[in-house]
Amino acid sequence: MSSEQKAYVLNIRACLLNYDEHIREKGFTTRTVYGLAKGNKDIYKTKLCAEFISDTYGFCLLRLRLRLPYPKRKFIEGRQYYKDKPVKGLTWVEIKHDKDWDETTAIKLFFYFGKSKSYSYIYSLDEYALLYRQLTEQNCSLKSLNDLLTIALEEWKLLLNEM
Repeated sequence: MSSEQKAYVLNIRACLLNYDEHIREKGFTTRTVYGLAKGNKDIYKTKLCAEFISDTYGFCLLRLRLRLPYPKRKFIEGRQYYKDKPVKGLTWVEIKHDKDWDETTAIKLFFYFGKSKSYSYIYSLDEYALLYRQLTEQNCSLKSLNDLLTIALEEWKLLLNEM
């Protein structure tokens, strides 16, 4: 990574860790996760808000995934349907710039549902802002990764308040 890209990634990390005193960072061989502290060294696997994943194909590629709201389907009598008002769920969303870790290029959101390793939907920031408004009835303007980080961290905080 270039020094600008490293600074950008470190800024994301600082934003995550400085959001709340209960957020902890836990590093593994292929990923680093951010979530609710469980003791001094561990975190709850069900209370995660973000993760960096590394892929190694001769060189290291870093990917960022956030847990963001999406319209969840309700199951009734074995059938799937949407209620009149969408139900908000959380899912992993991979954040990709058109050019790797270049904050000046457009962002695309790759939504992952279930245990699949392939994405289900791709949204631009503007498309996701519309979807987010429908789910939360809150106006939002998504212009950068910082806006997405704010949403992911606020949703994480709501999850903790439900405990």
